[in-house]
Amino acid sequence: MTTAKFFWYLHRLRAMEPAEIAGRVMEKTRKWSTPTALAEIDSFQLSPPCPLAPPRVDKREAAP
Repeated sequence: MTTAKFFWYLHRLRAMEPAEIAGRVMEKTRKWSTPTALAEIDSFQLSPPCPLAPPRVDKREAAP
């Protein structure tokens, strides 16, 4: 998100009345809790975790 777009959203939020903000939050909550949105979350798979230590390198004498 660009800085200009961020400030546009910030100004838009400041111009809204509390009732409009609450309505938009409820609308987004309903949208995110629909069965299709929940199915997308259920099917999400993380990749295997990366090892914390870097891979070991062979000693100089054993390298090809």
